[in-house]
Amino acid sequence: MDEEDNTTYVPYSKRPEWSDIEPIPQYDESLPRLIHINYDKEYTDAMDCFRAIVKKKEISERALELTEFLINYNPAHYYIWKYRQELLLKLNCDLKKELVNMEENTYSWMKSYQIWHHRQVLVDNLNDPVDEMETINVVLEMDSKNYHAWAYRQWLMTRFNLFDKSELDYIDDFLLEDIRNNSAWNQRMFYYNNRPSILLDAEAENEINYAIEKIKILPNNKCPWTYLKGIIELNEKTLLDYPDIEELCTQLKDDKSCIFPLSMYYDISLMKYKKNPTKESYENLLKILKELEDRDFRRVNYWNHKRNQLKFFNKQNDKSFD
Repeated sequence: MDEEDNTTYVPYSKRPEWSDIEPIPQYDESLPRLIHINYDKEYTDAMDCFRAIVKKKEISERALELTEFLINYNPAHYYIWKYRQELLLKLNCDLKKELVNMEENTYSWMKSYQIWHHRQVLVDNLNDPVDEMETINVVLEMDSKNYHAWAYRQWLMTRFNLFDKSELDYIDDFLLEDIRNNSAWNQRMFYYNNRPSILLDAEAENEINYAIEKIKILPNNKCPWTYLKGIIELNEKTLLDYPDIEELCTQLKDDKSCIFPLSMYYDISLMKYKKNPTKESYENLLKILKELEDRDFRRVNYWNHKRNQLKFFNKQNDKSFD
């Protein structure tokens, strides 16, 4: 998509090839308006012509060229992207060429949802992932937490079953560079949650050890703690099935600058309590909750909710320890 040369620019409404079009303005100038938006004259003129071709449902090369001009002016205008997609498909255009031509724009507008959705529509109709993973790699090199790029990557993997084990190495590179990269942690969980094959016990053990090692590097990082729970749930087991996790929490829970090991220690203690409720274990749970409230004072109501849940469990099971 090349930008217009403004030095030789002629408004669409003044071009001979558009003489059959009656532009439709956005507003009726005879009526009062609360706000007046000062669009560029070129953009206003092009949009007036665009409304006219939409009204007549025109499918043509000139309409396609008009959408290109408008997208360069406003890459977030979702309806123009939608109309361009319809034109490309109905005119039997070369969709691979469209992908190549818009590559520079993708790098310039890589945080625009519309451009990623446009690529998705093209690739979906091509029924071929072509070189899209490489394009995503370039974008993630520039912005490793680009939500739209990661979401598009996940769509590609699911659509074309691209669950190669090399994806784990790719993710690991991001985490070695930035252990707090929540997008990379999410991608790792996505990989195991969505690939066709089930998670084997050996794989789960490896991933749990992987998360534990990352936790040891930076305990006050929520991502690996959440990942740990996700892998255990996916493997249809509980925290009690992994003694190493309780040991880890025991080692780290006294660090008052961090709530995650103490929070998981509470989860483990609660599971044990529900299997064998005793007054001593109940009092220990209350003590942990009080410490969590003190450390995580912004979520006092959440920890109080946990306390009420605990008391409700006791009531249901005729345990009176208060």
